Amino acid sequence: MFQITNSLQTGDFPFCKSAIAHLGKDVTEACKQLLLDRDINPVSSIEYEVNGTLHTLTLEWIIEAYMKTQKRDLFMALFTKAVEGSDQELETFFQQMGQLVLMSSLSEKSIQL
Repeated sequence: MFQITNSLQTGDFPFCKSAIAHLGKDVTEACKQLLLDRDINPVSSIEYEVNGTLHTLTLEWIIEAYMKTQKRDLFMALFTKAVEGSDQELETFFQQMGQLVLMSSLSEKSIQL
């Protein structure tokens, strides 16, 4: 789990949507900066146990993984909403998105075997 050390309210990030929308290829860096603005280190990690094996994903890795997929726009819409929400919403967002990308990755690896 990662620790969120700054409690901000929804109205604190009215610039999120427009800032991210105008960045183009720098979206990944903008996402990381938005985390830093909330005093959250992008290299903070979340651990998942799958079939007895521990997998650790950083927030940065989760963001970068989604930026390489066809679900990039969906991720950005959800990320923007999570960043503008409570600390709990942001933590839940990364837990769920990390779990989804991890399960997809493990599923693809098992198909290749």
